[in-house]
Amino acid sequence: MIYQDCIAQIKVATSLDENVLQLPVKDQPVVYDYGNGILASFLIDNMENYSYLQNSDIVEIGVDKIFEFGVYNLANKLNTELELQQTEDVYVVSLDGVFEASLILIDQFWDVNLSHLVENTFIACIPSRDVLVFCDVDSVDGIKKLREIVEKVWPDGDHLLSKNLYKRINSKWVIFGD
Repeated sequence: MIYQDCIAQIKVATSLDENVLQLPVKDQPVVYDYGNGILASFLIDNMENYSYLQNSDIVEIGVDKIFEFGVYNLANKLNTELELQQTEDVYVVSLDGVFEASLILIDQFWDVNLSHLVENTFIACIPSRDVLVFCDVDSVDGIKKLREIVEKVWPDGDHLLSKNLYKRINSKWVIFGD
């Protein structure tokens, strides 16, 4: 049961180019739709690299259960590798260079562990998989800094995700528009 060890990794929905190679359904990565253009795929740690959990790996279990396993295993990384640094009006999250942005998938991380850091709610940017920065929704300077970070990472960053800012509302992330 390889799926029990999977780790959730965030992806952002994009339109597929017609020139992209299409795999048979059984060979496609398992994808969970978190909502608002945010997706989760699931990686298996092979010690030297990661491989994607494929649909053929989860024949007997649904994607909702896979998401639970993936988020649980991602949350376990917080116990040993997480660093949180306040810089000016924002907080920078460091983990392992692969799963920082994926931390937006862990509800308890935001709703319990970090809730004391903001007065209202969170605004976050996830321009690439290794960048997660957040501030309070009412921090004008913080939001400005988040936008600067996004512009610094795009368009030449590695493993790009999104130029959007996201706001936490009712335990979900939605695209933030001023």
